[in-house]
Amino acid sequence: MCGVPGGQHDELINVNDGDLEADTVTISNAALLAEPQKLAPLEAVAVLGGLNALASIPKFEHREVLDSALHKINAAVARFEGWNGSLGFALSQVREHDIPSQLVDAVLGSQVLSIDYYSAHSQAHQRREVEPVRLVEDGATQYLRAWCRTREDLLTFRVDRILDAKATGEVFERGPRHRDDEELDMRYRGSAEDLQAVLYVDDEELPAVESFQPTEWSSSKIGSGYLAKVRISYDLVPAPLVARHGGKIAVISPDATRERVREWLDEAIRMYEDK
Repeated sequence: MCGVPGGQHDELINVNDGDLEADTVTISNAALLAEPQKLAPLEAVAVLGGLNALASIPKFEHREVLDSALHKINAAVARFEGWNGSLGFALSQVREHDIPSQLVDAVLGSQVLSIDYYSAHSQAHQRREVEPVRLVEDGATQYLRAWCRTREDLLTFRVDRILDAKATGEVFERGPRHRDDEELDMRYRGSAEDLQAVLYVDDEELPAVESFQPTEWSSSKIGSGYLAKVRISYDLVPAPLVARHGGKIAVISPDATRERVREWLDEAIRMYEDK
């Protein structure tokens, strides 16, 4: 009945088995919803904020349930006490892992960073030391321009592929190798030799695929979206798009590309579960 956009049947909260005219509300899959959840720091902040707001309501009728929820979250961060301690912990974790903010500080302070960077092409990540020069935005995507000490070259790193960033404590002196006046154009330029793929794109996510300059769109709407034919350099180019847009972008063909994207997503889920 409700849940995440595009959610599957096992990801939804089944209220009254569809009977919305009932006088009472029954959740039939309560056991599933009661399973332990993993909260990211930002999610913890949202939950704590909501619980604290409920706690401020005079004579709140579900006080026992509310106190139980607060107790569980506080127990998860036992070295802190109470609402303020838990919130402080969650906020500190958010700040610690706020990679774009770290990059801004590094650029302004000429700080050498050690980054763990994931390459979609090689399907591997590598720790590198870089000297940040500037941040570039192309639509919703951010890029870091930095001198890479591993490659000894000025490179472009996608911020959403930087898995971790740590200041080494070293400050570098800007020189000729950091000069970066180039006008960057991040848009994908397809060629006749590239692989052609057909993507399903929900109406809400059209801009995400338009940046690939589709060679053809379906003439009529299919469900809540369209089919787009795009040129891609290799099979896994659509994988981050599919993951980021929650089922509103899907690979239709060719079969080999769809299968490789599915395998990539399965592996990403396993990596998350392992952590």
